[in-house]
Amino acid sequence: MRPMRLLLFLSLLTGLMGLLGASSSGRGALEATPALAAPPAAPVAQDSQPIDLPGRVTEALNLRSEPRVAPDTLLRTLSPNDPVWVYEAVTSNDGDTWYRVGDDQYVHAAEVRLPRTPPEYHSGRWIDADLQEPALLTAYEDDRAVYSALTLFGRAATETAKGEHQILRRVEDETMDSATLGIPRDSPKGYYLEHVLYTQYFTNDGAAIHYNYWSNNFGHPGTHGCLGLNLDDAKWFWDWASIGTVVDIHG
Repeated sequence: MRPMRLLLFLSLLTGLMGLLGASSSGRGALEATPALAAPPAAPVAQDSQPIDLPGRVTEALNLRSEPRVAPDTLLRTLSPNDPVWVYEAVTSNDGDTWYRVGDDQYVHAAEVRLPRTPPEYHSGRWIDADLQEPALLTAYEDDRAVYSALTLFGRAATETAKGEHQILRRVEDETMDSATLGIPRDSPKGYYLEHVLYTQYFTNDGAAIHYNYWSNNFGHPGTHGCLGLNLDDAKWFWDWASIGTVVDIHG
């Protein structure tokens, strides 16, 4: 009986080892199975639309690495009248519109002024002056906008003349004196301003595009009918335009 018992014992032992091996193999397979991936984060944008226009910041504005407000997306803060080139409009998940202004650079659309479609286009180089606040001066080459800047324009008592004009003459550095127009310097409409740079006259009564160093409220009324710019913008338009360049002013 002893050999029979030994054979039975070996058979049981073999079966038990097989069960243990299967269990170990199953556990190893389970441990080797990768964990289920977490669902991907919701995209930050739902839709985009090409823009490709020059614009200007109207209020202090945060530049961000993604079209969403969060501490980790802040790059730096832009100032009013800073230039931006808007490549496309992006709609974020919360429905807000953002502008992409560079690689991984976004600004909220509400604080950026873009050129509106002008009433008409002109051939060659011409200037569109849109007096809808904040007023914007835009340089066009045919139907393509190449540069824009916030501009001061005439107050109610001395409104900027609307309509189609041309640059008549240019003075790089001059003194503006209302007395030359028959307006006493000490009258409510009088003025005496030295070293006004990059002046481009577009009417015979003295309205011009020029550097305006005595005010920085660009985009709003503040002149005697001229279109006032900061120094960089006045120099840009001076270098780009010439006598005969059309200046189309509308509101």
